[in-house]
Amino acid sequence: MNEECNIFFSVVIPTYERPDDLRISLNSLGKDIQLGSPSYEIIVTDDSKSEESRRMIESEFFDVSWGKGKQNGPAGNRNAGVERANGKWIVFLDDDCIAQEGYLNAYAKAISDNPGVQVFEGRIFADRPRRTWSEGCPENEHGGMLWTSNLCVSRKLFIELGKFDERFTVAFEDVDFAQRINDAGLKTMFVKDASVCHPWRTLKQTGKNWKPNGYEWIELKNFLDKHPNAKDHNSPFVYLRHLKRMVIKDMVTCIIKYKGAGISIWLSNLITTSYVILKLIQRNCKVEDFLIGRFPFIYSLFALMRKTPNYEKILYLRKVKESYVILDIGANEGLFSTLFAKLVKNKGKVYCFEPVSINFNRLQKNVETFAWVTCFKKAVGDKNESKVINFSESDLQKSTLINDNNLKNSQKEEIDQIKIDDFVDKSSKKAVHFIKCDVEGYEFEALLGMKNLLINFNPELSIEITIDNNKRIKLFQFLLSCGYKKFIKIEKGFPNIDPINNIPHDSYFYLYATA
Repeated sequence: MNEECNIFFSVVIPTYERPDDLRISLNSLGKDIQLGSPSYEIIVTDDSKSEESRRMIESEFFDVSWGKGKQNGPAGNRNAGVERANGKWIVFLDDDCIAQEGYLNAYAKAISDNPGVQVFEGRIFADRPRRTWSEGCPENEHGGMLWTSNLCVSRKLFIELGKFDERFTVAFEDVDFAQRINDAGLKTMFVKDASVCHPWRTLKQTGKNWKPNGYEWIELKNFLDKHPNAKDHNSPFVYLRHLKRMVIKDMVTCIIKYKGAGISIWLSNLITTSYVILKLIQRNCKVEDFLIGRFPFIYSLFALMRKTPNYEKILYLRKVKESYVILDIGANEGLFSTLFAKLVKNKGKVYCFEPVSINFNRLQKNVETFAWVTCFKKAVGDKNESKVINFSESDLQKSTLINDNNLKNSQKEEIDQIKIDDFVDKSSKKAVHFIKCDVEGYEFEALLGMKNLLINFNPELSIEITIDNNKRIKLFQFLLSCGYKKFIKIEKGFPNIDPINNIPHDSYFYLYATA
């Protein structure tokens, strides 16, 4: 629409198999309706399997930029749109939302009048009165929701906050983004005149509703794992109030006002809310923490009964003892760091090493309640030196110091690398009992840098092995030379490994080694 350097707004519209709705939305953003607005571009990011939306845009909307999404959910789809954006401000609009006259102008005025604000949200209203309980609309009449159906964010801030978290593949990406805004202490503003109409949509598992059954708890759990201190979402009492309203008020409305239309959706919502409450009670009553702290082996038996057991976690529950000193190398966000902290209690110590800034910040937050956990923003290798680590925001677990990697949309970050032997010497550690090492192809170098520690203390080792077969042979020879004698593959049955004649050839596997 305009020269890149002069674009003020980039309107990002994620879409999925709704060309008719998208056409209406795009028409509402025409220059004749958004008269006098600052310069803007329209970016459609498309996760559709069909080509209908692309063909429609190419034939009817010559000024609209169409591009393929990441095919990994709404968070990734929106991020894909931002990656093509040139505007100073990003306006997120759903493909079934209809912008009203003066929509962009209202945001522009709010931005001009409030230079200290970088996040604005607009009004969302329904196209008609509700007719049945089986339809929904994310109405926002007073603000405080930060729905991505109608949101305006400084592009610079959006990138600084890490964009939308693509681990949320169905929902909660906007709730997570709002939580990060809140945690950063940023002011937001509701702009009533930046108004869009959102038609009622079916909540049934048919037609245009693509969301699968059971996604609510899955995404809420992902959110709470990331933000354990988010009180508004972590309290069962909040959902108990919702349940009370559903039973007392919503049921009456559904039966009397809508004559029972959509009662199956009301019942489904009731069951889902009840399930969430039970899960939150379990989570907040610390049943799991109690079992981990008092009866870890018994808890490991429950963990074995799950449909897809986490054998790495089961091993830790059985092997890690109270008062252990543990090194968590490649701690990522702290999934196992928190488990170690609960197992060793305040009699032990957990030292976490994580070099990637995004992961490190989340790690610090996730372990902040454990005074006996210390975090180091360091990589671990065979030398003390500066390095460059490769990472992808869509798969932060695969961050690696190996340049020859298969990361998509990879980024680089300069980091410090240390030798564990030097760390132990400087810290005057009397003993290290257990080391977890997950460093994506750099495990041999990490072990070389802790040779003295391995020989002197023979700590138990848990290592993700991703290196090639030649390096695997050298790794096992090295461990044998350090005094390690027993090697187990961390999988069902925990089978023994012959380190000389039968080293696993899997693309990757988890190794447990003891002297």
